[in-house]
Amino acid sequence: METINVFSFDELSDEAQQRARDDLRATLDYPWFDEAQESLTAFCALYGVKVLDYCLSDDYRAFVRTDAVNQNFRGLKLKNVQRDNDLTGYCMDCTLTYTFYDNFKKTGDALYSFNDAIDEFLIDVRKDIEWHFSDEHIQELMDINEWRFLESGTFAR
Repeated sequence: METINVFSFDELSDEAQQRARDDLRATLDYPWFDEAQESLTAFCALYGVKVLDYCLSDDYRAFVRTDAVNQNFRGLKLKNVQRDNDLTGYCMDCTLTYTFYDNFKKTGDALYSFNDAIDEFLIDVRKDIEWHFSDEHIQELMDINEWRFLESGTFAR
């Protein structure tokens, strides 16, 4: 009979911990792309704007292209804008609606505020993706799930 020793993440050497993180990171997908896209689409729809093209990613290639023009916001008054509009129930709703409302209140320029909200949305999506793949989050997943490893850092199945 063969004995196999298993370890918690904290019991591994630094090198084995890094291997465990790298191995898990390689299997992860970012799970919130659909929800982010739904928030974006719902926000744009409030103002009759269509999303023409987009790329959501953790780098600076991320973009959103819409057909927004000043006419989409003609006659819009701040009193008719809901700052905490729960569009889809996803957290990016807040980024979009709060940024739009706060900038519109400050500048009175709805198109500028709309575009700035989109920019802040892209920043927040990128930050969330970075967090999802960070060492800290990966270790948190390992700890919460009480995963065990071989001495080398390989996941013990």
